[in-house]
Order: sequence, then C-alpha cells, then structure tokens
Amino acid sequence: FHVDTVGPHVPPRLEGRILHGRGAVDDKGPGIAAAVGVAAAFAEDPGLDGRIEVRIASVPGEEGGAMGTYGTRALVDAGHTGRLMIFAEPTGSTFMDGCTAAMTPRITVLGEDSTDDHPADGHNATVLLGFLADFLSRRLGPLAHGMGAKLCVAGLHTGTAHNRVYGGGRLLLNIAYPATEQAELLAASLEVLIEEARTEFAQLHAHDPFTRRTVRDWRRIVRLDWLKQGLPTLRNRDPEGELMLERAGFSRHDGLADGSAFTCDAIWAPGPGRYVAACGPGRLDANGAHTPAEFVNLDDLDAYARRVKELVHAFAARTA
Repeated sequence: FHVDTVGPHVPPRLEGRILHGRGAVDDKGPGIAAAVGVAAAFAEDPGLDGRIEVRIASVPGEEGGAMGTYGTRALVDAGHTGRLMIFAEPTGSTFMDGCTAAMTPRITVLGEDSTDDHPADGHNATVLLGFLADFLSRRLGPLAHGMGAKLCVAGLHTGTAHNRVYGGGRLLLNIAYPATEQAELLAASLEVLIEEARTEFAQLHAHDPFTRRTVRDWRRIVRLDWLKQGLPTLRNRDPEGELMLERAGFSRHDGLADGSAFTCDAIWAPGPGRYVAACGPGRLDANGAHTPAEFVNLDDLDAYARRVKELVHAFAARTA
C-alpha cells in the first residue's frame, strides 16, 4: 500500500465509527487494516511462521503522477515479488485484476508577451490554450471514450495579471487507458488533432487583429511533449489466485469491462508465476478520496482485516 497522499492535508478526526482525514481510504486506512489482518492470521496459527512468508510493503510515490515509479517499481525490480500480490486500494472489498495506466501530454506555448496597451504585439497564449482545451475536449474526448479510455483536461496556466497579454503558458491533459494499443492510437491522434486545431483556430480568428500574430506563428510557438508516457497496464487472470481470494470472502470485479478500473502502482507487479490484484475497503468516489471530505468507515476496515486474515490462511492451505 502507498503512504503518500494527495494534497492539501485534511486533519484527521473521528466521528463515531467514521474516520475523516487525508489517506483514510486512499491508502493508509486499507494498508493498516491489511497489516492487522496478516498479524491476526499469524497470531491465530503460529505454525504459519516458517511455512509461508508474507511481506508488507508501504511505499511512496504512487500519487501526484508518480505511478509507483519510485516505489513499487523499484521493489519489483529488486526482486520483492510473490505468488500472490495484493494492493490494498479501495475497490469496495472486491478484487480487480485489471488496472489502467495513464499518460500525461503537455502543450506549451512559447511566445512573446505584450501589454494591454498593445495586445496585438504579442502572442496570446491564454486565447490559444483556452481554445485548445475546448477543442481537445470536443474531439479527443469522444475518441478516448470510444476506446474505453478517459480524458481529463486538467491544468491551464498563463498568468495572473489583468493588464498583460501572456505569450507563454501550458495546458496539461491526463489520459487513462486500459491497454497500450489504445494509448498508442490516442497519442498519435493527439498530434493530428493539434494540427487540425491550428486550422480551425486560424479560421475562427481570421478577422481578429489582436490574435493575428498568434495565428501566424502557431507552428513556431506551440510544442507538445510528454510528462508521462509508455506505462504498462495490468491485465492478468489466475484460477488458483482467484480461488484463494474467493475463499477469503472477496469477489472478483472486472473493472476494465465496466469502466470502473483505475490507475494504481499495481501495474508494475505482474510477471511469471505471480497473480496481482487491487483489493481493499471503501471506494475512491463514494469515500471522497482526493477531496476534503475523504473518510472511511471503521467497520469496513475491520471487515477487510478479517478477510485478509482468511486470505493468509487460504494461501497457507495451498502449501499444506
């Protein structure tokens, strides 16, 4: 489980059986509950010691776009893997053996500023990037949706002053995809669409004297690069591993099929002889993950801990 969280900090508070605070459901609460379940199994059957090995990894670098590159990926590369690898992510206490990955294109405008007294003298990155945000939402969004991917038109920044034409700025997108084939198609489509956007922008601003220079210099001042690209997705099945989880009281949920799969650092874990699944209490949306209202029900954590205990016993039974 990952110990890093998104910002800003949300102070913890307990109201009855509801724990509020950052990381309550994503992902400290589920991680601690999993550790409690493992400890309970070994306490209940001391003979497990020496028969099986359970490793609990608390890792950084899952949030903020890092995607486990500096946490889980490093552990896997160092050989810290197992027959059954469970990521304690909030999945409604089901197990999902498929996860999406994400790529992050950045569109940058590198033009020249000007003042409000001479707005036509500069390149207007605010107008250009605002147009691109709308254009890509209309054109790339439906294309991504048709492939089972998700487009997030995210941060757009140029400046904060009211009396300046900003010639530089950036637009960030995030594209979650269920398979690398879709990622490659969407990346290629984005490049084509940016060129189509240039044509449409020129037509819309053909008679606007204040954006004439922006239209003329589009190809020189607009750049596309990638902050994140080429990450693998998770897609694995394993009858024996699935049976162990089912015996512990978890049911399989095909998030890739119904679009509920999300991106997490489990993408780095699959390999020969391993079964990888995300499985934890609560849900990202219903429990307000990444929002000021994040919470978890302690009853859900307790139930998850009991099922993890049973999962340890089920795993040990296969070696008996």
